[in-house]
Amino acid sequence: MRVFAYTFASHARVMQQVAGVRPHLCPPWRTNTLVTYKFSNRDLLFFTFHGLPNQPYWYSDTWETALSIEDVRHSNCKGAVVFSGSCFTIESGFCHAFFDAGAQAVIAGPGRNYFIPQRKAGGFDRLGYYFRIIYSIHRDIQLALDLARIRFKMQKPTKITKDVLDFDIYTPTRNRYSCQP
Repeated sequence: MRVFAYTFASHARVMQQVAGVRPHLCPPWRTNTLVTYKFSNRDLLFFTFHGLPNQPYWYSDTWETALSIEDVRHSNCKGAVVFSGSCFTIESGFCHAFFDAGAQAVIAGPGRNYFIPQRKAGGFDRLGYYFRIIYSIHRDIQLALDLARIRFKMQKPTKITKDVLDFDIYTPTRNRYSCQP
């Protein structure tokens, strides 16, 4: 499976565990230097950044602009599944931007998404890890997310368990999952 990952520098080790590939990092990559053609011909795209409601940008942990909605719109995400741990992916317009770029689905949680700053994947990172493993075997987005949730629930519950279980699949074609503008 062809995977691309992009995150803030302090999250690199965890993202590599989650995505199974060495992630691109911000810094040094930023919105004006990131070559979005790297999104092309990928089955799965992973992103984790700081997002704010109604902001067209995602930010690194040093608050540098990592990615913009316009960058995404001008990229080629044809057929990809996007897994975003970035806050406000749905509310900020990134969801629609990925659809404009050809993504078949976006998996994200509404509003603020909480993560555990540590060396091992936890929270939505753990859900993303389970999703990647299962999706690489079954290639069914709904089945992979359902099984990832079941596996995630087997862990000891934490404060962020409900937040993680709110992650859902958004597509441009199914009304009940359509992103709100």
